Amino acid sequence: MQQRLIDLHIEIEEARALTADNAALRAADADHTAAQRRQLAATRACVVQAARHVWKESVQLHGAIGMTNEYKLGHYAKRLAPACTLLGPLEDHLEALVALALDGH
Repeated sequence: MQQRLIDLHIEIEEARALTADNAALRAADADHTAAQRRQLAATRACVVQAARHVWKESVQLHGAIGMTNEYKLGHYAKRLAPACTLLGPLEDHLEALVALALDGH
């Protein structure tokens, strides 16, 4: 159980770090270079994957109580589910990342 929680924590921190780094790069430079577009695609893919994994694992670890309105996790899970689709499907971000990487070489 602890190892699963540690894995989730690491995924969350990776997504936060990538998001913060990407935001700092975009704030510093208004021109979007190919490297910045690659980083944005990688960040989006990481965030979508982490959100989906955290959402599913949290419900799995807590069982049916994780989806009830009386339990806080139910509210978070209901927000993470649409957030996963808000940025678009993971496959689209991975395809964009591959296309940008191939265009750069």
